Amino acid sequence: RDRHFRLYKRGASGGSYHGVALYVRASLARSLQLRSTPTHPDALWVRILKGATTGGVSELSVNLSVGVYYLSPSLSDAAFAEALRELSTLVVQFRGEGDEVVILGDFNAHFECPLSHAEFGPGEMNVCGPYAHSETDGRGRMLIHFLRGCSMLSLHGWRQGVDERTYRSSHGPVTTVDYVLVTPRLAGDGADYVVDYSMDMPSDHYLVLSHLPLLVLRDAVHAVPPVKVPRGRWSIPRLCTAADRERAAHCCDALQLWQPGVDVNCEQATR
Repeated sequence: RDRHFRLYKRGASGGSYHGVALYVRASLARSLQLRSTPTHPDALWVRILKGATTGGVSELSVNLSVGVYYLSPSLSDAAFAEALRELSTLVVQFRGEGDEVVILGDFNAHFECPLSHAEFGPGEMNVCGPYAHSETDGRGRMLIHFLRGCSMLSLHGWRQGVDERTYRSSHGPVTTVDYVLVTPRLAGDGADYVVDYSMDMPSDHYLVLSHLPLLVLRDAVHAVPPVKVPRGRWSIPRLCTAADRERAAHCCDALQLWQPGVDVNCEQATR
């Protein structure tokens, strides 16, 4: 109901806990299109067009397709696999149109990707960080195969010694089931995945905060070079810390305006 945001929602009927919702800043929503409706009922896709502005000096540097998913723990393995097959088809379609893709979701799946993972073959990409907390289950293996097949990765597990468990009980954090899945270009410097344990939410999940390098200064929009993703195993670049952002604040409105390869004219900015 905040006039600064627009609400988009979709979900199965008959239950107060079913469905997904997406709040979009109103200035970006003016350049937003609803995507084709997935068969899976608790899923929503939107497209935000390149050039959309946040109302400041920056604007979106890419066409961005955003999916929001809830895959219930009551789904059978066959239904879960079918949802991922449809999701894979949509991702291939959107990437074929030149879009970068972000998927936000409660997948009720667990997976880890240590660098010594036995399932890795020659040249296979590590689709999450080596410090993930959850042991891989059957759904997690399907999610790993989906990510590899679509050349995407999860932003969790890249920082050593950081608790990223998103599902909680009355005793505290239990495991990770909520993920931010992105195309590799969006996983550059400035990308992060943080679980906020300080906010008291009426939910059995903690809030996940993620920043992605999506915005560039307006005079640099057309200077964004293609980002080459190395083949084989690789790791996400060093994540920006709060201290990095604070040091750069004196010459940049926000560090997430930085796009790999673009000079944003911050003489002393700290990456």
